[in-house]
Amino acid sequence: MTSENLNISAIQHALANFDLSPEREQIAELLATQDHDREAIERADSKISDLRAEITRLREAQGHDERLTGALRSGDVLDEIETDTPKLRAQIDQLNSSRTKIENDMRERSLQIGAAKDRLRARLSEIGAEAIHTLEIEAIEVIANLASVYADIEVLRHSISARGAANLSLRLSLVLKETWLHWPHVRNKSEQVSPELLTALAAGTEPIVLSGGRIEKSARLPSP
Repeated sequence: MTSENLNISAIQHALANFDLSPEREQIAELLATQDHDREAIERADSKISDLRAEITRLREAQGHDERLTGALRSGDVLDEIETDTPKLRAQIDQLNSSRTKIENDMRERSLQIGAAKDRLRARLSEIGAEAIHTLEIEAIEVIANLASVYADIEVLRHSISARGAANLSLRLSLVLKETWLHWPHVRNKSEQVSPELLTALAAGTEPIVLSGGRIEKSARLPSP
């Protein structure tokens, strides 16, 4: 299994245990409802503005009518003022009440959206932690395998030709190069594997040993 396949398998393993669609769907539904409520508030504000304009018109008509003489006073205008103004005020009160309820619902829904986003972030963090944990386990296995190969080389160097040892070093250097190029998790472990050390390893000039879970340079192996 290559380092790239290890990387992909770790992510797939972590993602297999998580389904984020419920959180995403809940957030999308809440946001859509918020948009609908904002439109309702805009319509209510527009209607309230129209009703207030109508009340202003009636007041102006009343003032104009009161300036007329008694003989010319229009009873129809007074009837309209006395009948329509209370109705308009009642409609405004009802719209204001509905608007307040919508605003309260929107505030409550904003809290729900925040909670849903927090849950989504928490689950994403769990996925990240699971993926990193899986990668760390596989990294330990790869490092152990590399250490084992170096141990074999150290033993074999005393019993095989220089050409045979060079072939083993070449095969190992290819594995190291692939790990360095295609596995960011290992590549970023600069405190464990330095670019200089990997360069030396790829050149087949420096063996490594495990020391307390870390990779360290050992003494250069003697030539056969």
